[in-house]
Amino acid sequence: MKSSRRYKAPAILKPVIAVFALVYFLADLVFATALQPFFRWFASLRLYGKIKNWVQCLGPCMSLALFLVPLIVLEPLKPAGVYLIAVGRF
Repeated sequence: MKSSRRYKAPAILKPVIAVFALVYFLADLVFATALQPFFRWFASLRLYGKIKNWVQCLGPCMSLALFLVPLIVLEPLKPAGVYLIAVGRF
């Protein structure tokens, strides 16, 4: 009979994981802040107004899918990108 014990990280790894998570979220914040001028420029485009009107016409389920699909696809790639930057492959 198999035991139902879950894997627990060793106690020494918990602070390392916490520091990694903090650095990850701070880097995400820095990049989001650095992109603010681009976001302002994009919002001033006429195309943005058309996209905004289209999104406002969508129902709640379609709006959720519109934003969740790219998030689900791209979010796991962030750590891979950080690794590639760390090893010097831009």
